[in-house]
Amino acid sequence: MSSGSVWTTWNDARHPAEISTRPDCLARTTDEICCAFAGHPGGHTYEVTDPWHLESR
Repeated sequence: MSSGSVWTTWNDARHPAEISTRPDCLARTTDEICCAFAGHPGGHTYEVTDPWHLESR
């Protein structure tokens, strides 16, 4: 299921300057999906090394 997300930007502290929707990233492996939005910069979230799961050396 693809739900997307709503993004906004502010020019001041009171009113949003822009509101837009961004679709979900469709990239996936056999058991993991990318949890970023379509067209995001850099790698997919499943390609990022999680420092909490690194083995202690």
